[in-house]
Amino acid sequence: SEATGDGRDLKRLLAALSAFAEKLDRDVSPVLPDLKRIAGKVEKAADEAGAAMTDARDILGGDVRAAVANVRVFTSALRDPKGTVGALLTDRELYDDLVAFMKDVKRHPWKLIMKE
Repeated sequence: SEATGDGRDLKRLLAALSAFAEKLDRDVSPVLPDLKRIAGKVEKAADEAGAAMTDARDILGGDVRAAVANVRVFTSALRDPKGTVGALLTDRELYDDLVAFMKDVKRHPWKLIMKE
């Protein structure tokens, strides 16, 4: 038939496939047990890493939430104009007076010790 020709191409293809299968069997078969063992170790390591990440996320998650809550309390206290720092941050006149006082003390430090 014209589709198969004289069969030489088909015989060459089958011979190549047979040689490939033999090479594959010869080269890969000995390492298959090692590959299976390695795959098992990789899977176990991945499971352990996943569990460790979950534990770390749970542990750090609580600490991070507590830290964020503490920062919120701290910044809220800083913005409160009734406190010293809050007053400095919110009252421009008080801030300007303090800066002027500090500049004066730098220029005339003895004023802190002696009365005029």
